[in-house]
Formats: sequence, structure tokens, C-alpha cells
Amino acid sequence: MDNQNDYVWKNVSITLNKQYFYSSPIVPRGPSSLPLSEFRDVQGAAFDAVQSIPRQLVIEVQEGFNGQPGRFSWR
Repeated sequence: MDNQNDYVWKNVSITLNKQYFYSSPIVPRGPSSLPLSEFRDVQGAAFDAVQSIPRQLVIEVQEGFNGQPGRFSWR
């Protein structure tokens, strides 16, 4: 993921394939790397990149520019 904005994203939730989740209190400006195994389903199982293909990614930011929420969706 690459935060190309001039501000830090706060309270970030990322959803992968509608069932695997990752959250972070902050995402700094610039590129960030996150292993797919960090994404977990509600039972706590990690995303398995050998068995599954990333098909959809949704990033939700509670506090972005001027403290406003934002959303990005990739399919």
C-alpha cells in the first residue's frame, strides 16, 4: 500500500476478499509493506496466499485529510 497523501492515515482498517482483516492505528506517508499472512479471518486464521488469490481490497481510514474519513476499494 502506498499513502501518497501529505498526511498520516489514522485508525486504518483493511479488508481482503471480504473476509480477512487487518487494522492499524496509523499508516505513515509513503509506501508500506504488509505480508498477506497478517490478514486474519474472524476465527483468527491467516490468509493463505498459496490457497487463495487476493481479489478485493478495501482500505477504510477513520482520520485522513483534516480528520475526515476516507475509503479506497480495489477489485
